[in-house]
This record gives sequence, structure tokens and C-alpha cells, in this order.
Amino acid sequence: MWEKTRYLRIPKEIIDKSIESKLLHEIIVVSAGFRCGFNTSIGYDVQRYPGEEYLVKYCASGYGWLEAEGLEYRIGPGDIVICRDSASHGYGADPGNPWSVYWAYFKGKSASDYFNSVFSPKGRHVVRIGYDSFLEQYFRNIILTMEKGYAPNYMLHVSNLLKAIFSHTIIMLEPPGRNSGKESEFEELIRYMLENLHKTLTLNQIAKKAGMSKDHFTKVFSKRYGYTPVDYFIRMKMQKACELLVTTGHTIYQIAGGLGYNDCYYFSRLFKKKTGISPGQFRRKYS
Repeated sequence: MWEKTRYLRIPKEIIDKSIESKLLHEIIVVSAGFRCGFNTSIGYDVQRYPGEEYLVKYCASGYGWLEAEGLEYRIGPGDIVICRDSASHGYGADPGNPWSVYWAYFKGKSASDYFNSVFSPKGRHVVRIGYDSFLEQYFRNIILTMEKGYAPNYMLHVSNLLKAIFSHTIIMLEPPGRNSGKESEFEELIRYMLENLHKTLTLNQIAKKAGMSKDHFTKVFSKRYGYTPVDYFIRMKMQKACELLVTTGHTIYQIAGGLGYNDCYYFSRLFKKKTGISPGQFRRKYS
């Protein structure tokens, strides 16, 4: 944990110039920082008003509060605070146990898309994922890079770090009601699938492993990953088949059998359906 408060903001003329860049117009960090709550015994508060910048704030330790669009929240370790560009919001540290927080204000032509990819529910301002060292390191690297100046390569790296924060948060988010601050139960389920690529898992088996009914599990899984559980499992098998076709000398029959397909012709048809080419064509093209 840092012991030094940091605050960095990109000058307006640099932002205006960068936002026209083909590499930076998508999303750009305009301000970032860190405040160590342990530097003060009374906490602090800041009031912001509607503008053109989105906010992402990550609480690493301690406690604080957030007021946004008429709602009040108590913020604790592992919470991500989120505010849209049009949302009035204020926040501050708890006087008794002040937080240590990282933050980034950002804008850009795709800022709302990135924001909504994680925080789409209307009126949602706090996401709880538990302490995560990767998230903390992403924020730290944003600050350390911004301290080097406004060179385009530094600003591009900062933008990509912010994108990494979004993508990492998507992975860490648990289905509603299942947040635990530990590894996602769905991540454990994906690992279960990976460990059983040699088998033919049914929807019943996968849903039972998840502890849900088939219908509810299919709905939740499909919303999270974009595919039904069985289709996702099949695509994982085909991805493994691609790897084996390129990195080994195994025959297509051996690869099919190793992935739980006794019928090599069925495997080949399924492979072509999912990848667009046959196993033999894939091997010739990419080996």
C-alpha cells in the first residue's frame, strides 16, 4: 500500500488534442490518483457535479461513503464506486477508519460503452468484488505512467490499463447474490470444464456442479458468457482441438477420441461448424 497521496490531471489542451487521435479517441483517462486514508484522522469529502467525465474509484482498504443521484452508500474494502458522466456525486472517508482509494476520471467516444459493459444496470453505483491485487496494480500503473508526462505512448498505455480494469472487473463479477470476495464460482466451473474436456458432459451434470436448476443455470450462464453451457463446453473442446492440431502429431482420430468423441466423422463435422474449416484444413493452414 502506498503511503503518499497522488493526484494527476491531464491539461485540457492535451486532452482536446489526444481525443482526436485514432488511437486515443475511444477512451482517455483525464485524471487519476490515490489517497491514503491513514494520512488523516478525520477523513475528507469531495463534491462533484454533472459533467462530461465518468468516474471509477476502487477502495483498497478502510471505509468511506458515496452520495450519487439521491442515493447513499457505505463503501468498504474491495468496492468499486462508479458514476456516470451526468451524475452528481460526492464522496468522503470514514472519520474513524478512513479509506485508501484509487480513482480515474475518463471520457471518450466509447466511454459509455466501456462503462455500460460492466455497470449497465440503471442506478447502480457500487460493485463489490472483494480485494483484488490485480485491480490495485492496474490503478497504480496508471498513476505511475501518468507521472511520466503526456507523451502519446504513455497516454495510450494508460488508456489500455483502464480498459484492463473494465475487462478484469467483468471476469471478477459474480452472479447476483453470489459475491464472496473469493474466486468466482463460475470461474471454478470453467476450470471444471477444462479439466473434463475428455468427457461428454451433459447440461444436467454441469448445472448440478453449479448447484442450479437446468433452466436457471442456462439463463445465468448464457447472460454471463454469451453462449449456452453446452455450446460453450463444445467450443472449449474445439479450441483444444485447434491447439493439438498445430502442436502435436496426433491423428485427427486420436484428437477426437481424446476429447470424448468416438465418432471421428461427427467430430470433424462439428469442428468445421464451429471454426469454418475442417480439422485437416486447419492443420495445413496453421502448422
